[in-house]
Amino acid sequence: MNDLVSIIMPSYNTADYIGESISSVQAQTYGNWELIIVDDCSKDNTDEAVSPYLLDERIIYLKNEKNSGAAMSRNRALRHAKGKWIAFLDSDDLIDICAYKDLCHYLDTFHLDALYFRFSCFTKEKQYYARQQKCR
Repeated sequence: MNDLVSIIMPSYNTADYIGESISSVQAQTYGNWELIIVDDCSKDNTDEAVSPYLLDERIIYLKNEKNSGAAMSRNRALRHAKGKWIAFLDSDDLIDICAYKDLCHYLDTFHLDALYFRFSCFTKEKQYYARQQKCR
């Protein structure tokens, strides 16, 4: 179980959040991943927010020439993906530290072609958990 996971992250004006999203990927207990970020002509300082993370060679940063929307940005990233598995993570979302390890475990153990999972919603004021679970 060491297949490459390609994580697709479209971004648009998420400079305030994208660093935390990227950090949540870098913190994964599963290390064989690539993160493909496609910026859709952000008007904020997303470039500056992403720049320090580009030292990690697993992170690829692409920029659309014209605003095309999240779906087109995801499709562009998919064309660059090299992984056996594809995961989607929005640039204002976080992923649990064990998520990709657990996902790959289930995909391999049960010979699955696809897998979806629950999520937790949170705000700056309150945090809501759909489910808590230890890493496998």
